[in-house]
Amino acid sequence: MVGGMVRDIIMGRGTVDVDVVVNGDGPSFAASLAALTGGSIVLHDRFGTSVLILPDKRRVDVATARTETYNAAAALPDVSFTVIDYDLKRRDFSINAVAVALGSAEFGEVLDPFNGQADIAAGVIRVLHEGSFVDDPTRIFRAARFEQRFQFHLDEETERLLRAAVRAGLLNHVSGARVRNEVMAIFEEREPATTVKRLQDFGVWNALVPGLDANVTAATIVAAITMAGKELSPSLKPDWRTFNAYLMGLATDASEAAARDLTERLGLSHHSRRAVTRAVAGRSLVLSELANEPQPSVLRQTLAGYSDAALVFFYAAGDAAVRASIERFLAGRRIKPLITGRDLTRQGYLPSAVFSDVLESVMAAQLDGIVKTVAEANELARQLLDAANQIAVSGDK
Repeated sequence: MVGGMVRDIIMGRGTVDVDVVVNGDGPSFAASLAALTGGSIVLHDRFGTSVLILPDKRRVDVATARTETYNAAAALPDVSFTVIDYDLKRRDFSINAVAVALGSAEFGEVLDPFNGQADIAAGVIRVLHEGSFVDDPTRIFRAARFEQRFQFHLDEETERLLRAAVRAGLLNHVSGARVRNEVMAIFEEREPATTVKRLQDFGVWNALVPGLDANVTAATIVAAITMAGKELSPSLKPDWRTFNAYLMGLATDASEAAARDLTERLGLSHHSRRAVTRAVAGRSLVLSELANEPQPSVLRQTLAGYSDAALVFFYAAGDAAVRASIERFLAGRRIKPLITGRDLTRQGYLPSAVFSDVLESVMAAQLDGIVKTVAEANELARQLLDAANQIAVSGDK
């Protein structure tokens, strides 16, 4: 048993990760374990690793003991299989390089070649060798994340090496997918804002995307997004993207171009890129509009096209008036329209592009209390359609 699970047991913390390293054939061991438990296996041949999914959906990561060599900074490693003693040498920090034997003959024996237990007791994050951040610059993110999660501190040499790696631009050599995974892990922490601030102190955000300055405002909004998401959750779409909301908070004071560069650097989908960039660019105007407690129809118009992640972002960034406006908007979103396009065709109108505009106008009047019955809604729609048809006829002439 290795890594985070051992660390957490030593610290007396609950843990969900189960990581096992095998001296020998890891995939065969995982297959035997699957047969005993009724689980299923996902195999990653290149690294000799397997994921065992137990019937209750818990997972056990099983790896063959291995060493890793790096042909270039930030490159994916070349892997060769070995024994646990060498496997521990490839790990990121001393606190994660402790192992406990599970075999019956040596059960409970602790392997701690880098004094990880002492570093845990002292609250220290320490790399295993001078080239650690060069081999894998994503360790920069993990160093800050573990430091803040456990309220530890980087030892002096580790911090020096980390800052040197940032200045050297090593993060530029890391793929968008790997950086995205590390940033997502930060936002899954209980208090992600503290790690965001620490990485700002290291100069990471600007090194990652020039012009990305996660200042005090950004950190404050990132901290508020967790609360905002919980408060609004019952009214949000089930698939709203928490990660996008955090990215909006991270880039809150960045230019539209820097926000767009961030989404591109992380390799987000076109939809997510547009959602994040649009929300960051529109923040000031939206907050100004919502602070004036606008009518429901104006709320609908102001927030039209913004994702639910953006609503969470605006809620976290706004004052009490803004939050109340967003709550009213979400309540209004649950109101069903009095009429639909089918009702218009029943009145004898042929479907046309005008229908959507007319129905939107009727819905706005419904939200504002101008129309309250189906009859009133149909009458307003008729007036709007007749006016539109007259304009069209006049234009033809």
